[in-house]
Amino acid sequence: MFARTTRATPALLLLSLLACGADEGSGPDPDPDPDPVPPVATSLEIAPDTATLTAIGDTVRLEAEVRDQDGEVMTDAAVTWSSLDAGVATVSGTGLATAAAEGAARIVAAAGETADTAVLTVEQMPAALEVSPDSATLVPGDTLRLTAAVTDSNGVAVEGAAVTWSSADEAVVVVDSAGRVDALSEGVARVTAKAGPAADTATITVGPEPEPEPSTIEVSPGTVTFSAVGDSVQLSAVVRDANGHEVEGAEAEWSSADAVVATVSEGGWVVARGNGTTVIEARSGELADTAVAVVAQVAAELGVSPAEATLAQGDTVRLTAAATDSNGVAIESAAVTWSSADEAVATVDGTGLVTAVRGGETQLTASAGAASGAATIAVLDRLLFQSDRDGNSEIYVMNADGSGQVNVSRDPAPDEDPVWSPDGSRIAFVSRRDGNSEIYVVNADGSGLANLSNSEAFDGNPAWSPDGTKIAFESTRGGGNVEIYVMSADGTNPVNLTRSGGVNDHSPAWSPDGTKIAFSSHPNGNYDIFVMNAADGSDKTNLTNDAGGNYEPIWSPDGTKILFVSQRDGNDEIYVVNADGTGRANLTQDPGFDGEAAWSPDGLRLAFTSLRDGTARIYLLLAADGSGLTRLTQDLSGSSRPAWSPDGMRIAFQTGRDGDPEVYVMNVDGSGLINLTNRAGFDGSPAWQPRP
Repeated sequence: MFARTTRATPALLLLSLLACGADEGSGPDPDPDPDPVPPVATSLEIAPDTATLTAIGDTVRLEAEVRDQDGEVMTDAAVTWSSLDAGVATVSGTGLATAAAEGAARIVAAAGETADTAVLTVEQMPAALEVSPDSATLVPGDTLRLTAAVTDSNGVAVEGAAVTWSSADEAVVVVDSAGRVDALSEGVARVTAKAGPAADTATITVGPEPEPEPSTIEVSPGTVTFSAVGDSVQLSAVVRDANGHEVEGAEAEWSSADAVVATVSEGGWVVARGNGTTVIEARSGELADTAVAVVAQVAAELGVSPAEATLAQGDTVRLTAAATDSNGVAIESAAVTWSSADEAVATVDGTGLVTAVRGGETQLTASAGAASGAATIAVLDRLLFQSDRDGNSEIYVMNADGSGQVNVSRDPAPDEDPVWSPDGSRIAFVSRRDGNSEIYVVNADGSGLANLSNSEAFDGNPAWSPDGTKIAFESTRGGGNVEIYVMSADGTNPVNLTRSGGVNDHSPAWSPDGTKIAFSSHPNGNYDIFVMNAADGSDKTNLTNDAGGNYEPIWSPDGTKILFVSQRDGNDEIYVVNADGTGRANLTQDPGFDGEAAWSPDGLRLAFTSLRDGTARIYLLLAADGSGLTRLTQDLSGSSRPAWSPDGMRIAFQTGRDGDPEVYVMNVDGSGLINLTNRAGFDGSPAWQPRP
């Protein structure tokens, strides 16, 4: 509270002065009637100075006593009232304080320059409590949340009032501190809530379980999907009453809208029968619910038929794919896609029709979803050969099993020296049909015959460039001697590369990269192996430079070496030399004839003809050093002209073992001999069609 103040009055001052001067004699007379001093509010006191209210809205009257400087009560003093905490309590101009919220409020009274403060505390006290609901009927196992509304004496809610709960019979119900009631057994119990002096009760009756009345039925799961015919799944149908409790013993009858798609048995077992969608219904009395059953077979296995086939080039075969699901049930009209591992060998369309393109082997794959199956397609390689079965030398083509023999040159004049184009689509050969030796080209099926050289001079021994755009050949068109020319594959732009002037040049052979041409020439009187640039004949280099004859150069598949036949030892031997002329080596070293050598496709071995046993036979040796000599043919009638298959697994050759020359094929170990031509007359000089 503020300190109260007291002032001395004029009367007291006068008496003091008189007392002090009484012994000094008399002086002049004082002012007999001084002006009176007006009262001034000097002190103020509030009563009561503290008060406590227990309900919002309760009031208390505060009184303010004001005294003047003489200590006299000023009944008519003007007093102003105010609350420093109006959120807790307010005060009127007459000092009536009203509780607004719990807390403490400072009430100030002021008169003039003096004031006082009272402290008003608002502390709600529970005066009433109401439990809701005040009664309930439960069954054992049920729960119920009770609430307690606590108010003060003015009916204002007491926020955060501490409420305690209790059950009069905990064998019937129990209640926790939050008012949750759990029904335990049949009976009646009162649940009481207390907050201070206030209390209320709810009557809880726990009765027997009522006979459930079905209200809903629910089928679960709502959708089932099958990926195989014969798969099954059990659906459940739960019947519940209005309170959501499951109705024990309620039975459901099951049915399928389309038994072709799926059937359903007692107990809700659904079995997939065929692709499609159907509705499965569960019914209990008037209640019904449904689930959707979807059957969409997924291919688990895919069988391709036939699993393997051998075709001649251009032949077709229809593959079929049988898709089955995980239960082995066929999937009708399964979406199948087809692909070929090597379309250069065989192609396949969207319906499984396979077309053989070129010799080799590939896999054709059928796919349906994650399932796949494959068939192995072997396309027969083709060989060309010379034959006089028609009375003169002709060029023939046949499949590697001897089938499909076709005369592709078809002319009374001799046709000889055939060579495949690198892509295997065309054949260049030498023909005298125009009265002199010319170079012709024809498609592998005999169509598109064309004279490429078309000169009056000799033209022969054609050799294709590795890219198939040019042909090197021998010709006398330059002045009587044989020289090496190159022309475009259509016969245009013939160019003399050797220009040797009176010297004969033979056996042009392209390097695998197409930049060089090896040939044999005799500028020094005997034949040597030369190499020159294929573009213009420049940079001619003598690789052998030997007194003996050297002929028939053949490049190794990797282009690092050149094979040739040499007579430097007095007889025909097979030599090999590096492309730069170094590392020359005799691989055969036998007094008998050794020649007609051919590199294996991998460049590791050589097949060749030898007379070392008195009869022409086919031998095999290692190209690196001539070791590993193996005789492949055993007949006494003579075998020659070996030619490797593109895969290096077989060798074709000509032999007279059947009385006249025929084209045979054998495995690289000499086994598996097969007569491919088997016709009267000469058949020989086989050459395999290159694979793409």
